Amino acid sequence: MKKQFLLFILVFGISHLWAQGDFYSYLTDKKFNSPDDLIGYNFTPSQLEIPNEGSQELGPGEYSFGISQNNLYVSGEGIKGLYNVNNINTTEYGFILSLLNARDPRQQGHLKVILVGKGYVDALVFKKSSDDGEIIFLLPEKPQEVKESDKQFYTSINRTEILQTDSIWGTQIYPYFRVYNPGNIHQKMQYSDSTYIDFVEEIQITEKIKSPKKNKPSKAKKKKKNTEEMVESIEDETMELPKTAPLSTVDSLTQDSLPLLEKKIKITKQYFIDLHTMELSEEGVSEYKTTRYSVKNWKEREDEAAGAMDDRYQVEFETNKGPIYLYITGRRTFSKLEIGSEQYLMQGY
Repeated sequence: MKKQFLLFILVFGISHLWAQGDFYSYLTDKKFNSPDDLIGYNFTPSQLEIPNEGSQELGPGEYSFGISQNNLYVSGEGIKGLYNVNNINTTEYGFILSLLNARDPRQQGHLKVILVGKGYVDALVFKKSSDDGEIIFLLPEKPQEVKESDKQFYTSINRTEILQTDSIWGTQIYPYFRVYNPGNIHQKMQYSDSTYIDFVEEIQITEKIKSPKKNKPSKAKKKKKNTEEMVESIEDETMELPKTAPLSTVDSLTQDSLPLLEKKIKITKQYFIDLHTMELSEEGVSEYKTTRYSVKNWKEREDEAAGAMDDRYQVEFETNKGPIYLYITGRRTFSKLEIGSEQYLMQGY
């Protein structure tokens, strides 16, 4: 059943997640350092340009290019279709995907991925077949108002520091991408998804009050006490007692004469990782769900060869539902989180 569900996620993810198309993929959304980074990603450009003919603005999702291990999924007027990816090679400008038309293998085309800056995709150059010319698709830069909104909502790979592993408790992270496996399918998180992860520390304080044990008198003391009581009883027969006890007798019953109470305080700490997100049921229905993972232990590892913005530290959390892995950069900032077969990437990863 689990394998069937994962297959369902893969197929449904490509056809549904990529088909949502209600947003652009911005130039600085993700870095692409190798051909493998393209697998599972969906590009939604904002401008189309045909050399020597002109250009036009595109609506969000009007055209899209989804790349899987073996196929390119293209949507958009005049070029929609499934194209087999023959290979992906690195070039001086970025990457090139050699394509075969799934319906007519004689028709060969390509998709050039143009990189700028620190591995950001600036443009896609698509050639449908040997008989067609190239079409240029440009990715938009993120508007300033969107930058400000994203800064307030998402957790950036550059911003949240975790100097010590123990200081993570009480922290919340809001990922920018969720990555489904198998397929490495990237789903960009929207504000409406309300996806975030809580690192929870719960402290329980229990007080236990206990009376001290009374010391048993020795046999010698008992004998002496019994003798004194016998003498007092003989004297009492001849004493004339007052009808009411004097006030001093009541005052003499101070707190010091009461037995001391022992108070024991027990402090118990419990740790949890809570995932709040929209999840897809086996029936294909989206529903908001909170999943709690009880943390039993955790340990940190370091890759000393990793750079400042690479995944230098890995924190492994042992939970009741299997291990969870948190990755931290060389600057001690959040990078990504792995829960089961899914990854949650911070903005700028």
